[in-house]
Amino acid sequence: MVYDADSVPWCGLFVATCMDEAGIKPPPIPVRAKAWATWGANLRTDRLAPGAVLVFDREGGGHVAFCVGQDATHDHVLGGNQGDCVSIMRIARNHLAASRWPAGVPVTGWPITMAANAARGSTNEA
Repeated sequence: MVYDADSVPWCGLFVATCMDEAGIKPPPIPVRAKAWATWGANLRTDRLAPGAVLVFDREGGGHVAFCVGQDATHDHVLGGNQGDCVSIMRIARNHLAASRWPAGVPVTGWPITMAANAARGSTNEA
């Protein structure tokens, strides 16, 4: 498969590439954002340390990215295929479907409170 445009979903591929670089095994079909919803271990939303894998529901599928921080209503995430690039953006917390952490790896860090204007907002995550 060729990943050469925003029309091809590659957020899962970005997360999988980062995990592979860190020596952490991704889910069996990592290009599918929703595959990350059952990967690793569940992480409570009050423990969303930077680096947690967050999976979001969106029209037409899902989106996966890394937690950077949060404000009162949104999660701030570092992800691929966000405007056809790797970027940090805000995604409404009511779209959060799962928060995950690599199984067997201790959670390091703690939730980071961000200013609401620290990253651009998203309406589609693609």
